[in-house]
Amino acid sequence: MELAVDDRMSASAAPAIPDALRSEALREVLGQLGERVKPIAMARERTVPVMEPLARAFPEGGLVRGRVMSCQGAAAGSIANALVRDALVAGAWLAVVDVDTFGVDAAAELGVPLERVVRIDTRRHRSEQSVAGQSGSDRSVAGQSVSGQVDDDRDELDWIDVMGAAVDGFDVVVAQVPSVLCGDRRPASVRKLSARIQQRGAIVVTLGDAGALNCDVELSTARTVWSGLGDGAGYLRRRSVDVEIGGRRLPGTQTCSLRLDGASDRVEIAEVSPSEFAHLDPEREVVAEMASSIDSMDRVESSARPLAG
Repeated sequence: MELAVDDRMSASAAPAIPDALRSEALREVLGQLGERVKPIAMARERTVPVMEPLARAFPEGGLVRGRVMSCQGAAAGSIANALVRDALVAGAWLAVVDVDTFGVDAAAELGVPLERVVRIDTRRHRSEQSVAGQSGSDRSVAGQSVSGQVDDDRDELDWIDVMGAAVDGFDVVVAQVPSVLCGDRRPASVRKLSARIQQRGAIVVTLGDAGALNCDVELSTARTVWSGLGDGAGYLRRRSVDVEIGGRRLPGTQTCSLRLDGASDRVEIAEVSPSEFAHLDPEREVVAEMASSIDSMDRVESSARPLAG
């Protein structure tokens, strides 16, 4: 299921609808949807289940409600899907907010039940509106500066409003924090959002830097090795990933080595010993290095995010 803030008409023919009305309409839709997917039994539990190889890294044996986690590195998307999979299988609902690189096929292959996933896109209408409303004055250097600042402020406010509505009705939220909120600045509206996450008992997983949100647990891809490629030919059949898990809510940092095997239309995840992982062919890390380079570029230039997908 996908929600987008657009009126399904071309930018030139679309009526001028104020952003406040669009945001209010989206919050109303999310509120109604939240009532439909509101948990019954799981809301009384302090934790939600997580797959076994990762569960050992959490003292509680599962994902604790009210916490914010970040997944970083070349395998951030796969790790995020692995984190939320068992919770969704157990009956939780997932909202995916403004994640450009969310892969539906990849999530399904990892066992994520797509019927319990709602994708929310708050940025499509703004790009259409900017094209429709562009004028000669907007193309000036000064106009670009003012317009850019307004767009950043609008991104921040829209994202915070939508996230607040999402954590009200969904057990788990996967999101990408806007670049304007990835610095040291932590506005009062974000502090209120953090308090709301704890109050509602939602679990928030960010792809990349959690930014102004208080991150409780960090999962970072330390090393990725692909198997299956030969000398210029072959198929990728296996991905081995070292995941470093730490943060202020965990006692120290732990490393979990995972093996993702492609079999038919599913990807099986298993834990491997550090010694087995250490003997993998380092020459197969060339693909991981390319993905890591794209990930680094993604942190610098927001327009590179579609490339990471």
